[in-house]
Amino acid sequence: MSLGKGHPGVLQVLLPGLKYVGWAVTSWFAYRLFSAYAGSGLFAPAVVQRIRHLGICIVLVGICNGGVALLVTLLASYQTAVPLAFSLMVSVMVVCIQVFFNVVPGLAIIFIAKVMDEGRKIQEEQELTI
Repeated sequence: MSLGKGHPGVLQVLLPGLKYVGWAVTSWFAYRLFSAYAGSGLFAPAVVQRIRHLGICIVLVGICNGGVALLVTLLASYQTAVPLAFSLMVSVMVVCIQVFFNVVPGLAIIFIAKVMDEGRKIQEEQELTI
């Protein structure tokens, strides 16, 4: 890790690339979800489970992106000798934006999976009713 001024460190080069790994994993979960849609109904247990996994993955990617944004911002402010109070304020704003725009949709997807699971249970009960 290089902390000299003007030279990017290993962390500053590798950390932003981690978010792409997270989104690749999220895309894989989305592919599995759409494959389950093709093979079974909308309220199938496998579909509901995959929707829940996709939501959890999006939440985890959001939290990791927030941590990466915090580290990159703090490292950049350290290398440019920005005052600590200002760099912390900017870092917290960046983290809040990253977390809000990733965690909130992930939680909404988890909520939708819960609603669809309840819909599946109601549909199963109706099939058993004469």
